[in-house]
Amino acid sequence: MQVEGRTVRLGGFDVGDPSTVTLTDHWGQEQIDILVIAPETDPAVAQRIFDLASRTGGAARAQEILQQANRAPAGRS
Repeated sequence: MQVEGRTVRLGGFDVGDPSTVTLTDHWGQEQIDILVIAPETDPAVAQRIFDLASRTGGAARAQEILQQANRAPAGRS
């Protein structure tokens, strides 16, 4: 795939957490995990996922973020 004139090699795996996409550099030393929000996710839940995932310094894993976001917000049942 070409991104801004540079070739980005893509690979796929059939195992792993379906709620994340992991990107690594050519040497396997740098890694970025991208949280995937399913298109059918309720918009309010999706917003909570974005809010939780964007916290600076947050070390929560994808499944933890999804679980927290799916809990009813304070004051609601």
